[in-house]
Amino acid sequence: MRFKMRQLAVAFILITSICVLSACDKSNNKGDKKIQVSNSKLLEFFENEIPDAEILLAKEEDLNGDGLKDIVVIYTRYNNNEMVVAINNEKDEFKLSNSHKAPIENQSIQFKDIDDKDPIEFIISGSKNGAVGYGIYRLENDKVIDLFGEDMNDCC
Repeated sequence: MRFKMRQLAVAFILITSICVLSACDKSNNKGDKKIQVSNSKLLEFFENEIPDAEILLAKEEDLNGDGLKDIVVIYTRYNNNEMVVAINNEKDEFKLSNSHKAPIENQSIQFKDIDDKDPIEFIISGSKNGAVGYGIYRLENDKVIDLFGEDMNDCC
C-alpha cells in the first residue's frame, strides 16, 4: 500500500511537471525552428543512417551525462512517426538508439532532470486527431527507456 501511494505521488509530480513545462514551452516556442541543433555532423549521421526519414522535430541535450550533446529526433518514415536519439559518444563517434513510436501531430520535446541525477530525462508529447499523450524517457546504455507515459498509444 505504501509503495502504491509513493508511485501515485511520483506520477502526480511528473504529470504536474509536464503541464507546467508544456505551458512554458508554448510561450517560448514562438518562431523557434523545428531543428534546434548545433552539431551538424551528428545530424548528418542521423540523415545517413535513416536517409528516407523526414525530420519533424530535433532538439539537443546531453542525455547520457558524458558532456557531449545528443539529439532527440522525431521523424516520419513510411507513414509512421518515430523517435530516436542520435548519440554523440566520443569525438565524431556516433550511434543511434532504439526507436519508439512518436506522436502524429503537435510534437514537443522537453528536457527535465526529474530525479536530480544523471542521465537527464526527456518528455515527448503530442496528439493525433485531438487525442493528447506524452511519454517520459531516459537514455541508458545507449537505449531509450520508457519510464512513464499517458495516452501515448492514442497519439501515435
